[in-house]
Amino acid sequence: MHSPLPRKTLILLLAALLFASTLGWFIYYGPCGTARVNRAVTELTALLTRWDDLNTNADGTSRGALASVLAQMNEVIAEVRALSVPMCLQAPRSALADGMATNVAAYQAFQTGQSDDQIQALFTASNTATQAALTQIQIAARIAPFFLSHFPTPSPAASTTVSP
Repeated sequence: MHSPLPRKTLILLLAALLFASTLGWFIYYGPCGTARVNRAVTELTALLTRWDDLNTNADGTSRGALASVLAQMNEVIAEVRALSVPMCLQAPRSALADGMATNVAAYQAFQTGQSDDQIQALFTASNTATQAALTQIQIAARIAPFFLSHFPTPSPAASTTVSP
């Protein structure tokens, strides 16, 4: 004959089920859950694709014709800044937008005839900041549900020294 489970065993099983359900919810829907992070990364990737296309266009554009492309690049930067992301992606998203803005500043320096050294320094700073932000985004995407902290927000001076 089957005897009912002892009360302690039943309570333990219910507690384990509740814990597993809560953990599952946290991993998928939590503050930095995989669902939120994956959605944000997908949206950031789409913006990065547009950015790369515009950057390629700007690279082959004469000084006089850059204004239109730079306006479109600034629109992408505004969209990146406005994108709603989980807390674990907020600092990398801001760093990415800052790197993009430095890239636009490099093209504006080219447009106004600044020295090649100044222009190159801006492009280098942009590439460094952008690559660091992309690395942080990739890390956050990999460890999303267990990411319980923020990336440090780099100062503008520090962003030029971060290794990709």
